[in-house]
Amino acid sequence: MNKLFNIILACMLGLCMTACSEDEMPTTGDEPQQDPTLAPKVVSTLPAADATDADVLDGITVTYNKNIYVPPVVTIDINGTYIEEVSVSGNKLYIPFPMDEGETYTVTISKPSVRDSLYNFAADYTFTFSTKTTNTFDPSLFDIDEALTTASPMKQTASVYDFLRDNFGKKVIAAAVSSGALDTDMADKIQEMTGKYPVINSFDFLHHINSAPLNPSNWIDYTDMTVPETWWADGGLVSFMWHWNVPCTEADKDNFENYAFYCNGAGEKNTDFNAANAVVSGTYENTIVNRDLDVIAGYLLSLQQKRIPVIWRPLHEAAGNVPSGGKAWFWWGNAGADAYKALWRYMYDYFKAKGINNLIWVWTSVTDDADWYPGDEYVDIIGYDYYESDENKFHQSLPSVMAKLQGISNRKILALSECGAMPSVENMMKNGDVWSWVMPWNGDYTTNPYYNPESLFREMYESGNVITRDEMPDLK
Repeated sequence: MNKLFNIILACMLGLCMTACSEDEMPTTGDEPQQDPTLAPKVVSTLPAADATDADVLDGITVTYNKNIYVPPVVTIDINGTYIEEVSVSGNKLYIPFPMDEGETYTVTISKPSVRDSLYNFAADYTFTFSTKTTNTFDPSLFDIDEALTTASPMKQTASVYDFLRDNFGKKVIAAAVSSGALDTDMADKIQEMTGKYPVINSFDFLHHINSAPLNPSNWIDYTDMTVPETWWADGGLVSFMWHWNVPCTEADKDNFENYAFYCNGAGEKNTDFNAANAVVSGTYENTIVNRDLDVIAGYLLSLQQKRIPVIWRPLHEAAGNVPSGGKAWFWWGNAGADAYKALWRYMYDYFKAKGINNLIWVWTSVTDDADWYPGDEYVDIIGYDYYESDENKFHQSLPSVMAKLQGISNRKILALSECGAMPSVENMMKNGDVWSWVMPWNGDYTTNPYYNPESLFREMYESGNVITRDEMPDLK
């Protein structure tokens, strides 16, 4: 009888233990979720998800909506590195991971790395952030003019200048150049790569000799400023430069097919137009100059009437190769520094007499050309056009160039008004040459990854040290 009782008791205990193991005993951590709706959920991260200027820390903190637990082995990946040890305090998961400046990190916490006390496992979670780079720019080297050179600028023009002045040395303004006329082709390419538009789009009066009112054609018309107007309306800044085409010879003054801006054999077509005569009344050169300035003034005034400021960059790279013992490559520099400065001031005064007050004047240096500088009273910004041929130096920054330009005038904002391979934002911040804007030239310099790979554009446009069009304040 006792034997039979013991057998029955053993069977009952076995059934009880089986039921407990299925319903009550703790799991090992590999079982499926008990209730997905109760699983821990991420409420915040440090650094914050999608941050573009996160502080450089020694670890990452992920906060959940309830207390959490982790198994002995977790599956957490940061940029391809698997993390083996983490710690938990209440509802916070701490992942030790020393960060570097100017880097982008993607963190993936895979199930079943995090659970609650009832073994409800958190779903996979991925987030990305970028760390900031320490800015070593020294503002004490500059004493930037508080006001524009124009005595009574349009309100919007002053607002744009204040924006440029406030951000110089702090953040880089994203920029693009047109394909040669009134288009945003390069800006559109950059938006396709990065999801964001640059702030500045630079147009060119290159084709004024093919446009109304001088010589109307069916493919270019600067009297229709719809594209720049739309760019401004969408929050961007409008810039214009001018590859100034003039007659190749005096005999060609009425033959718009034989105009050029190159001189001294620098281009396929070259002009003998004498810059020294450009400001001398009675010369054929002065007649052409006055005619063209009237035309360009009309275009600029049409923008002014719409309350649109223009970052104006004429007569660029005037010294050409003169500082290194060569010659100028554009006609406006072919008669030397004094003639060039006279032409710059002539244009400045001509537009002033026309009542133009929407311009921010940008003079472009080739470095070592201080003799060519028109003077602080005629210039608001100094630009530099940078093209590096040694691919080993691509994306380096240019602190020595900035120092030379600052030596020409420390009262002016400095910009990379054109470039081939762009300096990286990280290098600019580390080396202290934080340019107001960086504008890659069109064509291959924007579209060919040899010069500027898509990853470089994405890094720039995602950086907290760069201003893109979607981040612009209202300057209207």
